[in-house]
Amino acid sequence: VGKNRLQSGAGRVQQVALAQNRADLLFKLGKAQAKDRSYSAAVESYRRAAEVDTSLVEAWQSMGDLYFLGGQFDNASRAYTRVTTLRPTDGGAWLALGDALFRGRFYNDAIPALKTAMALVPDSCRAGVILGDALVLVGNTLAVAERDSVYDQARDAYLKGLERCPEAGGTDVYVRVGRLSLKKKAYPDAAKYFGLAVAADSANAEAQFQLGLAWFYQQDYENAIPRFEHAVALDDSNALAYLNLGLSYYGKSRWTDAIQALGRADTLLAPADSIEARRLQSTRAQAVMWAGLSHYWLKDFVAAEAALLR
Repeated sequence: VGKNRLQSGAGRVQQVALAQNRADLLFKLGKAQAKDRSYSAAVESYRRAAEVDTSLVEAWQSMGDLYFLGGQFDNASRAYTRVTTLRPTDGGAWLALGDALFRGRFYNDAIPALKTAMALVPDSCRAGVILGDALVLVGNTLAVAERDSVYDQARDAYLKGLERCPEAGGTDVYVRVGRLSLKKKAYPDAAKYFGLAVAADSANAEAQFQLGLAWFYQQDYENAIPRFEHAVALDDSNALAYLNLGLSYYGKSRWTDAIQALGRADTLLAPADSIEARRLQSTRAQAVMWAGLSHYWLKDFVAAEAALLR
């Protein structure tokens, strides 16, 4: 009986060894196929390798990477989930899983994976940015009472990510945090973060425009005007920057300047065959109205009437 048990045990060990060798060969075949850009064949080889040896984490990881590159985020998420099961302390795998879930629009599922990645990878700023984006998108769907709390979590994730790798540059992160402050109508905070974005990169047209908005919403037209002017100098096609620049001029009783800026906004917002253009037609009407009022204050009543009756 003892001899039979030993033989049976040896047979099982041999079977496991053969399976591992076969899985290893299939995995190496997949790597060669991926190198030759035969991605579908590579995925199939990795799948077969993982089927033969379910603990072959490299096969699951490589399979997930190819699915991710091919935009198959559902399949990538399944593969990365297997990696995190086999290697629960692999921060890179959790980040890959969170990123795949995020890109697949499974934002609620992405959040815990990205939080785990941040805990396991102390120097990961990318995890913080993706986590912040996921929290914002979830927050956008909530009622105001719950939303602000989620936005605060997003802000903390963005800033934590930036804190971990400041050398990456903070412009985009500060713009994201500033936008959250605008959503919460915390305009002084928005001005602070957009100001930091501009300090990091003064040639960033979006940061200049958003900083202008933060001042504009506080009715501080004196500070808003140079930001909008800078924004349109960097991007002459930004209709909303011209609109808000014109409104800021109006707020400072600079009627002629207001007419010019609002006229440019009107031109840029002229009807076009696109959903975005149609969405902005109410904005265009606003530009025309304020231009008409500017003509009125200049006592150019003919021009004022023509604009206001359009």
